[in-house]
Amino acid sequence: MGAIPEMMVSVGETPWHRKGLVLPDDTVLTPQSAYELGGLDYTIEKRPIMSSDSYELIPGRFQLARRNDVFQYTPIGKQPQIVSDRYEIIQNDEIVRIVEPLDLPVVTAGTMFNSSMAWMLLDLGESVMFKGTEEATQRFLLVAAHHGTGNFVVYVVTVRVVCQNTYDLATKLGDMRWSIKHTASAQDRLSDARYALESAYRKADEMDHEIMRLLDTEFTNDQFRDVVDGIQLPVEATYKVHPVTNEWVQSNTRAQNAAAETRTQLWNIWGNGNDTIPRQSAFHAIQTVNEYEQHYHGQNKNRDQRMMTKFINRDFPMTVKAANLVSELVNIGSD
Repeated sequence: MGAIPEMMVSVGETPWHRKGLVLPDDTVLTPQSAYELGGLDYTIEKRPIMSSDSYELIPGRFQLARRNDVFQYTPIGKQPQIVSDRYEIIQNDEIVRIVEPLDLPVVTAGTMFNSSMAWMLLDLGESVMFKGTEEATQRFLLVAAHHGTGNFVVYVVTVRVVCQNTYDLATKLGDMRWSIKHTASAQDRLSDARYALESAYRKADEMDHEIMRLLDTEFTNDQFRDVVDGIQLPVEATYKVHPVTNEWVQSNTRAQNAAAETRTQLWNIWGNGNDTIPRQSAFHAIQTVNEYEQHYHGQNKNRDQRMMTKFINRDFPMTVKAANLVSELVNIGSD
């Protein structure tokens, strides 16, 4: 069973572990409020370590501890978190400083592993590309890890994080944006991350607007034929003389059949309607190639495993090529 948070706040949904503060669905939770309600408002400090035999300070080594008040410190983590003198602490309030300019609502926030990790999950809104599916809502996940091997990390995820299991799933399937080490350059990297995260949010918003434009743009069968030709041209049969029978036989049957199958599959997907995307829109042309690439492309017993790897790594060269072709065709048609 995954680790359950010591403290957390959640908007709208009660976590499976039923821990933490659950706010009504219509609550707009700000980063500063989530920082306080989710229990992120604590300070981490480096405490000197004393030798147990000589009672002398160990040079260059410190234990990370949570400061509860002026005189009381609590070690964090299940094991002592020992760091060097080069370790620079990135406090939890840096999460608030990074995300406040985005003006995004917080979904969940909390701490795990005896305060050695804090997170905040912010709602980017529903993605038009995956409307009506589990992947519809995109989110920024910011994680401040307070131990020697953990970094300050920003992800783009779709999974709602409420515990270790959901955190692991989100980070495995999500797209890592920045990972900042606890070193002397951390503050400069954090400044870069603030700017880059704002840029990423603007680009995500621009992408949704572009998708809406493509949804409203008619795309004809002739234009889709150009896309299919750009993905896979027909392969003409070639022949050679058989060395034994001395008869003419086709030499590229496999390549011709593979090309024909690809083209047939693309046309079949293009011809099928669905409930969310207009069949003859420019965006549906891109989605057609993406569906083919995810579910039909490739042959062998490890296909499902390879497709999952491609999905996690966002490795879809056919879809990228199709998007470029569609963009060119749409722009040509608008001139």
